[in-house]
Amino acid sequence: MGKPSKDRVPESKSKVSWRLRWAFSKAKEMKLRDLTLEKLAAESDLSKCYLSRSFSLLAGCSFEAYRKNRRIAEGKRLLLETPLPLEQIAFFLGFSRLEEFTEMFEKATGYKPNAYRECAPGPGVQLPDRAGTTTPL
Repeated sequence: MGKPSKDRVPESKSKVSWRLRWAFSKAKEMKLRDLTLEKLAAESDLSKCYLSRSFSLLAGCSFEAYRKNRRIAEGKRLLLETPLPLEQIAFFLGFSRLEEFTEMFEKATGYKPNAYRECAPGPGVQLPDRAGTTTPL
């Protein structure tokens, strides 16, 4: 047997790379209620620590920041496009208590969820966050 080609990725790295891509893709598709680092690591057969470090490199932010941003963006969408009560939205987003959702939402946007819903100019039109930006949906 000769030396492995420099262009060829060893099988173990190739498998890990595939698992990382799969985990990142899965994170985008998972229901927010089910999206945890533990579940994602178990489903992708990667260690929690390795997945967390790698996720930061791929996403440009920590797993928890990614999860929080997705929850806020989806919360905004649900507030603007549905008549669902806040309790149902909070549960759908994976919060065990409405107060947790309200606190996170207000900290991220500068608005309480009800105020955000009432102040929005219309469906699909987001109010700017405290920093003057909108969270992409």
